[in-house]
Amino acid sequence: YTLADGLPSLQVSDVLQDATGRLWVATNQGMAFLEGGRFRRDTRFPSVKVFNLLEDRHQSLWVAHQDGLTRFRQNR
Repeated sequence: YTLADGLPSLQVSDVLQDATGRLWVATNQGMAFLEGGRFRRDTRFPSVKVFNLLEDRHQSLWVAHQDGLTRFRQNR
């Protein structure tokens, strides 16, 4: 996958497949998820360096980024 496929950046720091099978990618320019063969940017972290992604047992997504740590419940 490249920028032409919707990746925010080619500098990928983490990849996570969540409990629903959705693939998330953390980059130095935000994060995105794979949908329909293309990556869609997650607008909660526009142009923010994202380091790590983790899903907990309650299916909340934890995002470690340059401004701290954020947890959010994913929309199903």
